[in-house]
Amino acid sequence: MERTKGFTLIELLIVVAIIAILAAIAIPNFLAAQTRSKVSRVTSEMRTFATGMESYYVDNNTYLPTRNVVGVSRLQRFIPLTTPVSYLSSIPKDLFSNETGDQKYYPYWGQDMFSPTNAAYFVNVPALQSRVAGGGNLWMVFSSGPDRDYEPAVAPYGFDIYDPSNGTISNGDIFRWGP
Repeated sequence: MERTKGFTLIELLIVVAIIAILAAIAIPNFLAAQTRSKVSRVTSEMRTFATGMESYYVDNNTYLPTRNVVGVSRLQRFIPLTTPVSYLSSIPKDLFSNETGDQKYYPYWGQDMFSPTNAAYFVNVPALQSRVAGGGNLWMVFSSGPDRDYEPAVAPYGFDIYDPSNGTISNGDIFRWGP
């Protein structure tokens, strides 16, 4: 009786096991690369936003209104950056936001949030704390970061800043402040 050529069941199981092991290694690396890409995009959008904010300040001698303006949505606050003078070509949305609609845009704090009376909130960020205590012009835009939740305050005060070396889904938010 002549034997036909083909793979045995053991050989097929070994190949399937090797493919499963390779997939188990590759998928987490692929997901981490996607997260790093989103973080890079958010920081790039914030850099563009900062350029637009500073150009707006040069033309108007003031920054945009802060988040405490009643009846003004996040999107409406950013419209002066696009019309009538186009400081930004479009208003970017926060890639990490779990919100919908108008809340999907980056949260923004204007210079009136950074008054000397609020200086205690920035004790963990020395560069901000000294500027706030001095009553200087300041603004901040931020993203919830890869963990998708805001940690605006850590004990006793301050901000929990995202650190990419701490894992791709680590705690912390992504901040950009200026000038």
